Amino acid sequence: MRLIGKLNSEELSKRFCAFLKQEGIISEYGITTVQDFGNDSYGESVCNIWIVNEDHIEQAKKEFQTFLQDPENNRFQVKTALETPSLFSSTPSVSASQAYSSSEESSSKPTYQQTPHWAPNNPSPPQKIKPVTLYILMACVWIFIWSWMSAPDIDQEKIPKNLPFLPFYVSSIYKTLAYDYPRSNEIVDELIEKYGVEALGQKQMPTGAYPLIQEYNQSPSWNGLYPYLISFLKNEPLPQKAPLFEKIGQNEYWRSVTPIFLHGNLIHLLFNGMWILVLGIQIEERIKVLRYLLLIVISAIISNTAQYLVSGPNFIGISGVVCALLAFIWVREKKAPWEGYRIPSSTFKMVLLFVLGMVVLQTISFVSDIYFNSAFNPGIANTAHLAGGLTGYMMAKVPLFRKRA
Repeated sequence: MRLIGKLNSEELSKRFCAFLKQEGIISEYGITTVQDFGNDSYGESVCNIWIVNEDHIEQAKKEFQTFLQDPENNRFQVKTALETPSLFSSTPSVSASQAYSSSEESSSKPTYQQTPHWAPNNPSPPQKIKPVTLYILMACVWIFIWSWMSAPDIDQEKIPKNLPFLPFYVSSIYKTLAYDYPRSNEIVDELIEKYGVEALGQKQMPTGAYPLIQEYNQSPSWNGLYPYLISFLKNEPLPQKAPLFEKIGQNEYWRSVTPIFLHGNLIHLLFNGMWILVLGIQIEERIKVLRYLLLIVISAIISNTAQYLVSGPNFIGISGVVCALLAFIWVREKKAPWEGYRIPSSTFKMVLLFVLGMVVLQTISFVSDIYFNSAFNPGIANTAHLAGGLTGYMMAKVPLFRKRA
């Protein structure tokens, strides 16, 4: 598909596209809006004329030049449904000489944000929530409620200082869906089941607990590359070597995806759910169910695995997938604007600023840990954000994920 020119009138764009259709040339027009605040034309609409088939480009250009010279010529007076005013149209009729802006001149024109409004000869139905997006949202909400209602209510002061806090706090569904749940955590679960939190919190452990405590001390768990890097840079002994992918190695392959369904609190859930709704509807509408599901699964696996390798298994949320979808739409808008993705450029800038801000914050924490032995945890899985964004960027360039009719 190629851009052959621009018109400042939607009425003229409809008429010309109707004429091309009559001539056997498939075309589309899309409305763009000037987004340059410093330009006198800010906020004005321009209609881009796109030709679908490359074989028709030269003929369409010739017809376009003829149309510009005499748009009232009887050849172009095609009385079809295309001449019915659009419900979204607010652009007044102007002469062709005033309306024309050639594609060759576009480099000297102000920048435009693509917000396509497709001509009726290639209509696009109103967007509705699609099944995969709906089921993902429902799964996130259902699992959040289940996890919240089944999580143990334990006084923090009763938890032994020499044992990890995670097994005491999280629900069974979390333990099943987390990227990994190492053997060390399972030993703590056994201690809780046999002796209870009260007994484990005493100064003197129950006598029968010592074999399990000894096994726990001999069962290191993977906490990511971060501790190794910190120890190396501080010239300290490296942490004990720990096994990777313990549960996935036991054929629990779903764990590479399912952390996306876990959320820490209601705000976390609502924020991610809003993004999935806004982005997912658009992508699923265009690439259909199976390819959209493939996009979700691949971006989940890559972003989750990257976060696990850097920081260990204690992360949750679908924000890595959100970043993948956002990057995917950004690339498709630039590469194929006729596909009709609609996300304001300010949204991309806001998310990029947030991710880069977290990178800066984590860098400060990293430096503080090395030089001052004083680290802080922002609580953001930024590796998943970066990996997800890169995954979405790369997948948007794969022909499989182009819009299908």
